[in-house]
Amino acid sequence: MFSVAFAIALITATALAKPNKERIAVNHVESTKLVIEVSRHGARTSENIYPLTVDPADNFQVAYDLTQAGVDMHNDLGKNYVRQRYLIDKQFLSSEYDPNEVYVQTTDRQRTILSATSQLDGIYDRPTPADLQPDSLFVLDNVPDSINYLTHLNSGVCKRFGQVHDAVYASSEHTKSQDYVRASYEEHFLPRLRELTEMPTASVSEMFSVMDYLYWAKLSNLDLKFDLTEDDMKWINASVNSYVWADHFSDKEMWTLLSYEFMQQLVEFTHVLEGADWKTDAPYFTEYFDGSVFPKFIFYSAHSETVYPYLQSLVYPLMMKDAQPATALFIEFYESWNGSMFVRAYYNMAEAQDGEYVLYEEMPLLVFRETMNKRITESSEGFPEGTGLEEWCNIDYSAEGKEYEGWRWWETNFF
Repeated sequence: MFSVAFAIALITATALAKPNKERIAVNHVESTKLVIEVSRHGARTSENIYPLTVDPADNFQVAYDLTQAGVDMHNDLGKNYVRQRYLIDKQFLSSEYDPNEVYVQTTDRQRTILSATSQLDGIYDRPTPADLQPDSLFVLDNVPDSINYLTHLNSGVCKRFGQVHDAVYASSEHTKSQDYVRASYEEHFLPRLRELTEMPTASVSEMFSVMDYLYWAKLSNLDLKFDLTEDDMKWINASVNSYVWADHFSDKEMWTLLSYEFMQQLVEFTHVLEGADWKTDAPYFTEYFDGSVFPKFIFYSAHSETVYPYLQSLVYPLMMKDAQPATALFIEFYESWNGSMFVRAYYNMAEAQDGEYVLYEEMPLLVFRETMNKRITESSEGFPEGTGLEEWCNIDYSAEGKEYEGWRWWETNFF
């Protein structure tokens, strides 16, 4: 059933997450105090690798690793956007890298580590090292999955998250949505794809795996044995978004669990900017950060399953696509000419008119804090009072009597 709450969420998203036709202007009257960036890694290799390149030596070799195209994506983001806005225009960042000024946290994956250093190379106008190696100049905090409740929540560290995920994927709603999508592909595109790839007996599931490979192959500029038309790429690009409803909209906990610590950190930052002692009053941040100086630029290099829930925590975004490679969420805390503190948030993505969707333009700091606290309270509903994410992760999830909403809306808008 398409609930009123779900409809309100979508209307809110439509109103707030609007394309910005001109790049967000730099106001020299305001003073930037803190910037948060959360970005997805750049183009990577696929999960499964198929012998579809003209030269086998040019094909992907290892699954899930960042490619040279992914390096270039983040280098461009650093050089042409972050450097221009925060180092040149705003003069917020120093011209030389200072680890006391910039805190970078990544997951323990090659693709997020290399994406982070590639972007930093762009910010500080440095050449990227050869052979897909991270620049050793930069200090990174690589957080393993076993303790990562912030940027890569997983079933290993959070039993409940795994149970929610499994329940959604086992639901009749998910089955119906996938049946619809796969039947549409089988009717309109897979016969052609089987012919192109010379895989005449491949199943629908195998073909979706091939489309995943082709999606990343095209992003990484691999020379394939066959040409793909613009229409072919529309089908291939859409295929990687076939789980957006299940992963982000199906159950509230699919985003609240993933974004809970991030929301808590944002609230902590509002207090720090008002004079609170970050060493004692920002426990969610200092759980990971052990530096001696509070940074002015905090950069989380992560995954699509990080960026999308964080966006949901801010505005419940109406997006049919998952977070695309090298897209980034930016949150700026700034002081206006009269001493008032405000928050600006925007999502940098190539699909927008000028690369940006504005989420908040001039939100008062106190309103932003209230908004985040409201989201945190919503996230806590149904859990014992006074508990937090680590406790919730050990509470079993029950899907008994559960109806997962919105799949019919998602299904009818997918194509």
